[in-house]
Amino acid sequence: MRLALVTGSRSEWRLVEPLLRAANASNDTQPLLFVTGTHLSTRHGRTVTQIRAAGWEPAACIDILEAEDTPLAVARATARAVDGFAEALVRHAPDWVVVSGDRYESFAAAVAVTMVGIPLAHVAGGETDVATNQDCNLRNAMTKLAQAHFVAHELARERVLALGEEPWRVCISGLPSLDRIETQCAARSDLARAELVPEDRRFVLVSYLPVTLRAAESLAQLDVLLAALAQVPEFHKLVILSNADAGGHEHDCRIAAWAADRTDVTSVAALEPALYLAALRHCACFVGNSSSGVIESPVFGTPVVIVGARQDGRPRADNVLDVADPTVSTLVAALKAQLAGGRYASGCSPFGDGCAAERICRELRALRSRPDLMTKRVVVPELIA
Repeated sequence: MRLALVTGSRSEWRLVEPLLRAANASNDTQPLLFVTGTHLSTRHGRTVTQIRAAGWEPAACIDILEAEDTPLAVARATARAVDGFAEALVRHAPDWVVVSGDRYESFAAAVAVTMVGIPLAHVAGGETDVATNQDCNLRNAMTKLAQAHFVAHELARERVLALGEEPWRVCISGLPSLDRIETQCAARSDLARAELVPEDRRFVLVSYLPVTLRAAESLAQLDVLLAALAQVPEFHKLVILSNADAGGHEHDCRIAAWAADRTDVTSVAALEPALYLAALRHCACFVGNSSSGVIESPVFGTPVVIVGARQDGRPRADNVLDVADPTVSTLVAALKAQLAGGRYASGCSPFGDGCAAERICRELRALRSRPDLMTKRVVVPELIA
């Protein structure tokens, strides 16, 4: 089985690499890696170098990004990605293509896969029931294009079924980003060695990403977050900059201006996965709106403050404190409460048990032989008065 996996950003690389490992370990599966998006962008850290350093050589690199990150530039990047993926698919002829999450790079791949006529699998559908980001709409669109769905939990399965998908196509696999997560971390000392945080100082991990359907609100909440962080000067701040979404450059400029005269801030475009997990594991608190604050953090018992509505609809573990409509005072209060409370008991995430990748590969092998795989039908949920 030739299994093509798509990655276009640091966020879903955590979903993709465990699938690469599982496929590579199988005697009857050949993994093919298609790389695009921020992985090929110098501004975003050109993380394809990290992918290669980890031992994964891409079968195709599809360069799509423009210098700007306006909605028009993102739309043009999506169009280039459809074209690039179509050519790569015809050249490599995989038996399955797997896309993950809700990024526009993955959506472009899904469109190309559909038009070329190859079976498509989608990982992490049904994650939310509200679209604060364009990503949420793209996630649901990929659900409708895919022949197989691998979801994190029962609530996600119910949402995919509500979109009219046939039950046999939907598998509760958990998310691959949780596979072997505790063994993939770098050490705390590696963070200091990389000059990310001081060796002898507690730190806060910060990741606030654009909320693309609420652009003005997103920038206003970022300003509130930065003002709140200034009120905990005893903690170093490790800030991960934005992805390639519309508005990301403006977010990064505001962070740069805020951090310019501060000695308690380190900002980076991206971290290699082992270092990011180490930061998530060893920080005194995570604050922001990235999905890692609700998906991976419970495994480590990391205190979390989620800012705004970007993660609305996702299940929460006990370590997560939400500040839905933040002011400086409410956010400072939440941050100080989490910092004072200390770490939570480490445990399971609501998003899986750490065995997702093998489940997904096994199910893809089984589904290949179904004669009705490519013939999708819409199942209308029973109407409730």
